[in-house]
Amino acid sequence: MSPVHAIIEAAKLPEFGLQNPFLELASLALESRKAGLDYMAIKETFDRIKEERRVGVGLFRRAPKGHGWHGMSLSHDELIGIAILSSLFDDGETIKEIIDQGLFFGLYLNGNSAKYFDSEWFTYWRPEYRAMMKLGAGRKLSWIEDQALQMNLVYATAWNVKRIRLLFLEGLGYNAVLLKQVTEKLGDKYRGRYGKNDLYLNLWEIQ
Repeated sequence: MSPVHAIIEAAKLPEFGLQNPFLELASLALESRKAGLDYMAIKETFDRIKEERRVGVGLFRRAPKGHGWHGMSLSHDELIGIAILSSLFDDGETIKEIIDQGLFFGLYLNGNSAKYFDSEWFTYWRPEYRAMMKLGAGRKLSWIEDQALQMNLVYATAWNVKRIRLLFLEGLGYNAVLLKQVTEKLGDKYRGRYGKNDLYLNLWEIQ
């Protein structure tokens, strides 16, 4: 099976219909791009999982209706995944829809029937996440957003998410000096999450 075919088949797997599909799919797309492979077929999966989770204009949940936790609001990491996938596959239209029509006083109230309160609603209030979403939409960052993003890149310890941020920002040409420093410091820590995944191992070997 060719690397490109393996990527396409992996994107069709059921796990991209559950849990954190936007972040996982963004990771697959960015690692494929880093390896110089054609990743555009992943758009079909992005379109599918996006519509499975749509609950209104600019509003998406973490899992489609019918799963035990379908009421959960979209997580902060999932919003990063959507921002990246939207930038890659629909010129930022989906993340623009979220920013412009899915927010209420900066809150992302896309529903959680299991709780009266969900801290994920406040994601857009956090400048480092707002920065990633705005970059996905092709919009300019404020000074505070830019500084918060840089601090997040330097100090965050969620290694696989840091890797995803770095690959996305690298493609945008964002602050090459900082990205080089953070990437060198990160080393191969990010491989822990996918270290036994043959597809990722092959992608990293190609890179």
